[in-house]
Amino acid sequence: MKLHFNLEVIDASGKAVGCLYMKRPLPRGDLREDLLTSGTVASMGMSGNVFARTFLEQVMPMPEVGWERGADTYLFNLATLTGQVGAIDEPLGGYRVHGNNVSAKVKKGSVNKLALRKFLQREILTDQSLNEYGRKIGVNYRLGTLTRALPHMQQLFLHEKLYREDRCFGDISVRRLFVLYMKLLITAKGLPFYKKPIIAAWSLVVALLPKVQAERVVVSGYQHGLVFAATKVLSRPQVKISVAGAAAAAGALGICLAA
Repeated sequence: MKLHFNLEVIDASGKAVGCLYMKRPLPRGDLREDLLTSGTVASMGMSGNVFARTFLEQVMPMPEVGWERGADTYLFNLATLTGQVGAIDEPLGGYRVHGNNVSAKVKKGSVNKLALRKFLQREILTDQSLNEYGRKIGVNYRLGTLTRALPHMQQLFLHEKLYREDRCFGDISVRRLFVLYMKLLITAKGLPFYKKPIIAAWSLVVALLPKVQAERVVVSGYQHGLVFAATKVLSRPQVKISVAGAAAAAGALGICLAA
């Protein structure tokens, strides 16, 4: 139902930084199992996707409310749930990282509250959309698969730690969120074993510190790759970012270094 192709990462001036948006080979074939078990699938950003017209006729026009940012998430997830994914490993375009991307989770040394909140809200909508579309095409996607997964729980914990007073995502306590987050971290598959205690220790520090100091630790986590769940697509092990461009990319894209 779709084909995606690689993109070369470029800086604000258009100069190549020496890495690709995703490590080759790109995911291809029937990837529905990823969606059904984790609620996420590795995919290129919107400019690296081509969709089948028959698929677009089924899902367009897409909902507007809540999808003002990251509308590609709606399309590439539903396309993957529908059928086969084709891939071209060679870069056929560029992906510009300039540090002021609207999705950047850290800006000017502070956590971008709006971007973090929009990410969480978009994942809730994605989870609902997968469930609804799955019923329509006869695929059993369980509601809550995405929102109970480790990356979402990590970001929800960070949001509630820093912005608990806003009460955007229910009344669950920060302590309870931390416990759920740690349980998921311990049992997570595909995450190198040595990274788990590092992420756990960093998260514990965030949990224990007062808000102002905790935010500084969170910013450092984004910049050094400890926050691995900023966008579902780029948090996958297929991501490849050069060491020289890592700090800027982590801030702009909210990803964890896969190295």
